[in-house]
Amino acid sequence: MRPEHIALRKHARFPRAGSAKGGARGGFLAALGANRFWLFGGVGVILVAAIVALIAARPSAPEPQEAPATAAPSPIPAVEAPVSTNAPLPTMVPAYELRTDYPNTIDPLGLPESSRVDDSYFDDAIFVGDSVTLKLRQYALNARKNGEPSLLGQANFLAAQSFSARNALHEVSETSIHPVIGGVKMTLEEAVAVSGAKKLYIMLGMNDVGVVGAEKSVQNMIELLRRIQEKNPGIRIFVESATPRLSGTEPTTGQLFEYDVKLYDAILALNDPNIRYVDVAYAMRDEQGKLRAEFCGDPDGMAIHFTNEGCRQWIDYLYTHALA
Repeated sequence: MRPEHIALRKHARFPRAGSAKGGARGGFLAALGANRFWLFGGVGVILVAAIVALIAARPSAPEPQEAPATAAPSPIPAVEAPVSTNAPLPTMVPAYELRTDYPNTIDPLGLPESSRVDDSYFDDAIFVGDSVTLKLRQYALNARKNGEPSLLGQANFLAAQSFSARNALHEVSETSIHPVIGGVKMTLEEAVAVSGAKKLYIMLGMNDVGVVGAEKSVQNMIELLRRIQEKNPGIRIFVESATPRLSGTEPTTGQLFEYDVKLYDAILALNDPNIRYVDVAYAMRDEQGKLRAEFCGDPDGMAIHFTNEGCRQWIDYLYTHALA
């Protein structure tokens, strides 16, 4: 499919109280002594002597003592918490076990099963992918016309044949594979911004792994996610595992599974609460790890695209593995 077919949308010392009191007391006695005969005559002497005796006998208020100096508490040394590159995200499966008999995990990765969400959950979502996602788009649009008008809510799609994280990182050119919206070709991160989506479901890898291998494909995807977040701050991203093939090479089902596991490890290492992994592929694998035959719509061709039954399985998995 041609690119233009990509669908949218510190203290001063105070005077001591005792010193002030002693000065007042001395002044009072001096005044009385200087005027005693004038005031009282001989009786005055006796009275003054009595007053002096009473005052001398009265206990003076204790002078306040300075608090003993104490050393300021030593500051608690700042200790940086170790950063775990494999810290699990909330609601994400932090550990997993690989099967030994065929390429799959014992349990699905990423988001665990949840209560089924309503159609409206997907109203602000956009699905990004390659031709596998194109089939999902076709199925959803047909269902909306035939009895299920709110399937996947009002979600939009940005998908095209041969689309990949690798070519999404290229500069926009006449020959590049990038979304075209309103006749304007733009980067994926720009297209997502134009759509106004708050949730992004992205499945890429089929067209990367067979060309550059699983490791490089994961690096490309992580870089693409970074660019999308920079252009769309706060967007919630759901990374879908790349689904298996019924047959074929470049990539093989085993290579795609390797990519899925490495991608999941990379997402856990990001420890980003706005990026979740949804293991759609887990629900698509048969007892040999390949795409289940009843889900493959082109067994004699590329052996990667879905039947309507496969699309329904995909959609049901999304509805029951969500953040309500």
